[in-house]
Amino acid sequence: MTVPYKPSWNDDPVIKSIIDELATQYVCHTIILYGSRAVGKAGPSSDYDIAGICSDGEKTRIARFDPIHQVFIDLFIYPNSEFNTIEEEHLCMHNGIVLKEKDQFGSHLLTQINTTISFPPRLAEYELEVRRVWYQKMLMRSKIRDIDGLYRHLWALHTLIEDYFVFRNLRYLGPKKSFEYLREHDLPVLNLYENALNKTEDNVALELLIKAVLG
Repeated sequence: MTVPYKPSWNDDPVIKSIIDELATQYVCHTIILYGSRAVGKAGPSSDYDIAGICSDGEKTRIARFDPIHQVFIDLFIYPNSEFNTIEEEHLCMHNGIVLKEKDQFGSHLLTQINTTISFPPRLAEYELEVRRVWYQKMLMRSKIRDIDGLYRHLWALHTLIEDYFVFRNLRYLGPKKSFEYLREHDLPVLNLYENALNKTEDNVALELLIKAVLG
């Protein structure tokens, strides 16, 4: 189990500057770091994913490249009212770290988000069957190697990682965390997925992956 890395804005000039920006320019009372930098899995190309929360205003997103530190920064600025109900889009803050907060707003928010993660939505059996039929159609159509067939091959590859979790009544948390889950819990499916991605001209590889994902 990875021990979460608690960043210090005194040590990280990027985090310090973002906190100053969000607190001063946008009057954010709460600031949360999430993503790979919050859980100690950041690589050289990892973004700084940070949410700032204000008393009111409009939701805003700021994405930019910092040429000085050679990193990408992705900021979301939310009003308090954004979190009256926890939605799917908020779940990316799962296992985030509070950098600044007022009245424990950030701590309470992360508790809500982490609780929501534990209760994924469950599809009815007929909805699962619709998806099974859809993959049959995608596989059949992709065997015709024209531009439409090639596109459908890639389309199926793209959606299979999410449906792996849907069919197991688990919460899908994006491709990066999903492949980490497969690496730890289902290496055979991970190997099939990697093989299918490396052989996009091979319909057999796609068919084997579909069968494994849909069970």
